[in-house]
Amino acid sequence: MDASLIVGYPGTIASTWQQAGRAGRKGEESLAVFIAHDLPIDQYLMRHPEYFFERSPENAIVNPANPYILAGHLRTASAELPVAAAELDGFGEYAPALIAILEERGDVIRTRQGWRWTGRGFPASDVRLRNMAENTYTIVDTSSEQGNRVIGTIDELSAFEQVHPEAVYMHEGETYLVSDLNLAEKVAYIHKADVDYFTQSVTETRVQIDEEEQTKTWRRSQVDFGDVTVTSLTYMFRKIKFYERDSIGFGKVSLPQHDLATAAAWLELPESAARLVAGFGRIATEGLIGIGNASSAVIPLFAMCDPMDIGTAVDSANTGMPTLFIYDRHPGGVGFAQKSYKMIEEAMEACLNLIENCTCEDGCPSCVGSPIPPFAQYDPDSTPRGRIPDKETALVILHDLLERDPYVPTRPPVWAQWGGMGAEAGAGAGAGPGAGAEARPCGGGLAPGGGQPVHDDRAIRVVVKPLPEGVERRIRKMMEHTNFGRKTR
Repeated sequence: MDASLIVGYPGTIASTWQQAGRAGRKGEESLAVFIAHDLPIDQYLMRHPEYFFERSPENAIVNPANPYILAGHLRTASAELPVAAAELDGFGEYAPALIAILEERGDVIRTRQGWRWTGRGFPASDVRLRNMAENTYTIVDTSSEQGNRVIGTIDELSAFEQVHPEAVYMHEGETYLVSDLNLAEKVAYIHKADVDYFTQSVTETRVQIDEEEQTKTWRRSQVDFGDVTVTSLTYMFRKIKFYERDSIGFGKVSLPQHDLATAAAWLELPESAARLVAGFGRIATEGLIGIGNASSAVIPLFAMCDPMDIGTAVDSANTGMPTLFIYDRHPGGVGFAQKSYKMIEEAMEACLNLIENCTCEDGCPSCVGSPIPPFAQYDPDSTPRGRIPDKETALVILHDLLERDPYVPTRPPVWAQWGGMGAEAGAGAGAGPGAGAEARPCGGGLAPGGGQPVHDDRAIRVVVKPLPEGVERRIRKMMEHTNFGRKTR
């Protein structure tokens, strides 16, 4: 093959080069062409080709000792063969602390050969390769010539957003309509349909701060990291034409809310930005929503994760000020939100660059998101307000966050163009101290027993590096709310 055509960013540098490398495998010259979608991440890369050509694929962070998933791997390993003390080093620095938690819970017991699984089932079935979610839905094609055919799986949160009834589902270039989402069976039934539109769910998201672990002052803002519960409710969807991207209709969705206990970083709107936004007669929440949409595109470039691994939301209930939350879309969190906390400067700089360089007027899918309200046909007195991303307000906020020269909007607010929906204001801020971790003694069975023979694995003392307090708390909570909490005996 002499040339390869890459349509849309595959998600990582390594995947991009892998696809480009399918051409010219005989050592001859070849051509690779990248065609960007109108997604923010694609447009950012088009303006920053150095991301491809100046960064190595080997820069991607792969952490096989991630404590959030290591507990499941230790359970699986202990069910196959006893895990000896000398082998714990191979699982990472936190393996002794995690094995102590598993022993405390009764999941494993230490024998002369090492820690072994005490259940009757197969813990490997609890470890998922594609995601960490407990509730996984199966996608079944009912229009297949071979009868009902399973074509994929999806986690519950994504299922509510992507395969609700009447949603358009894309698979291998084909369009399908969702006929039913069976919550009891955890199955989405779909059938092939030739349609000229796609669907986009509209989800209301609320975030409850459970505990602050870290806090810092960044420029004029306060940034925090800790445990949160994200409550999502998908209540409607809109139909959008392919290519033209015109909104051609909408529909209601009736699904239960979804609660996700995870980790998040959050950034409070500084009072200086709130004053500027109010002075221009704009809505701060709409600007932060736009920044959140842009963040969903650029943060994966820094955190080396898939865009579906993180979510964003804007909520003011916890702090009294509009606050941008960046959270892991995995139970307990897997570290992406914490990386966002550490790299907030780089993330906000990238958001500003993405939005400023977009040539649209009011916002578009390539920067802050579409300014078309999905509920335009609804009665404005009975619908949610302040939920349309505002590009101009996002620029006002970002210039203030990054201490740039003040940005002066050149266009009226989107809600004013749609007939006026009012403005909102907020005041106050909340702060909390970070949480520290102290060393603790080894749990039961980790200390050596007196008079035991040398060949007894229990005679080997294991040095335990304690898990950070917040990490241990989230892991314990995750164990209680997933299959870890249901022992297979």
